Amino acid sequence: MSRLGRGLMLLTALSFAGPAAAEQPGGPRVSVAGLFTSLVLLRSDSDFDPSHRFYDRDGQTEGQAATFLRPDVRIGAGRGLELFYQAELGWNAWSLNDPDQWFPGEESYFVVKHREVWAAWESPGGVRLASGYQHFADPSRLFLDHWAGAVRLDLGVGDPEGGASLLVAQLPDSTFEGVEVREGNFVHDSLVLGFENAMAPLPGLTLDAALYGVGDFRAVDRPLLLTTGLAGARFEEGGLEAWGHVLVQLGSWRRSGVAGVDQTVAAWAAQAGVARRFGALDLSLNALALSPDDDHDGNARLGTFFSSAKNRSRTLILTEDEVRDRYDNLDERVASRWGAFYVGRAGLVVADVACGWQLAPWARPELILGLGMTLNPHNALGNRLVGVEAALRNDFPLGGVASLFVVGQLLVPGGAAAAFVNDVDREATRTVAGLQAGFSARF
Repeated sequence: MSRLGRGLMLLTALSFAGPAAAEQPGGPRVSVAGLFTSLVLLRSDSDFDPSHRFYDRDGQTEGQAATFLRPDVRIGAGRGLELFYQAELGWNAWSLNDPDQWFPGEESYFVVKHREVWAAWESPGGVRLASGYQHFADPSRLFLDHWAGAVRLDLGVGDPEGGASLLVAQLPDSTFEGVEVREGNFVHDSLVLGFENAMAPLPGLTLDAALYGVGDFRAVDRPLLLTTGLAGARFEEGGLEAWGHVLVQLGSWRRSGVAGVDQTVAAWAAQAGVARRFGALDLSLNALALSPDDDHDGNARLGTFFSSAKNRSRTLILTEDEVRDRYDNLDERVASRWGAFYVGRAGLVVADVACGWQLAPWARPELILGLGMTLNPHNALGNRLVGVEAALRNDFPLGGVASLFVVGQLLVPGGAAAAFVNDVDREATRTVAGLQAGFSARF
């Protein structure tokens, strides 16, 4: 039996043993939750260029049937100790990933990712310490929204007036230092330090303030030092939710410019939105902006915001698809990647509105409209429009824990998207249509 099979059998045994053990004083309490999605995706093209490609005789349409499962196992060991494990089985494409493939080096091997493994201890006084591979994000999600090894100290847990947190994390990097401990150190790593504070002066209102520092030493003799400050507010009460955050990013990048000049980083980002429920009607609006660089690449000033490519936008193509992230959203494709962050020299503005209606207990259609623009068209071959997106999502609940969904998509691209995405004709802007349908369950 494979290691994965033995691990799943062990988790199954723990989940069955959990309720019985919970009846014993101080015994472990095991709970299992998760998300399952299986869907079919069809799109008329992967870019916006109809140019014939002699090396792609199968055509330019894209389509895939795939399955994804994310089980979460939470173990309450008693005396304030909690352990958590999360895995992702997939994204496994039916036409590629073979569950009978035994060799893990083969491309068709069944994809399994171990996402979170951490332990946390919480004192009766509201102090919580968590260590291990875990997910962490800033309140806006624009700068930090990552999975990595980290130590997090939360003060004031459970306090309705808010609390503070300290974060120390080490982001995965590509600089090889060796497998053995004696062959590795912290010289060429990417480190994150963070302090967050949340205050609740009024019912439903939370004021956020945070300060983060990143030291990225992956590139030899080219260290990147970033300081990012965040301020904002969140409000949630009586069917109304609102949020707004501003981030300022300052730092230096040694020898990263033309002829090895040092670059000074001075960038910003912002996001604001509101969501309101009116009986059976849900309405939400969101807008985000990431600062651009100036017209001259590689000079002494870098105005591009180092972002996580995560946000609160409801769009499915301009930004991450909440049905399942497939890493093909346009805010990533119009940017380049540096380590754990995305850097878009043209800057980006995305505004969207979503309107959902509980038509019946078994049907909920939702219309999503989005607009993407660049802030400096000079860095996108003179183009400002990224695209206009329209999506109609239809959810059909099944018993409250599962649902069927059908999503129709349409993207009218602009010249900025064509400049970054197209392979042949950098000015072609052919409209892309898509459809995805599937089955989803939360448990």
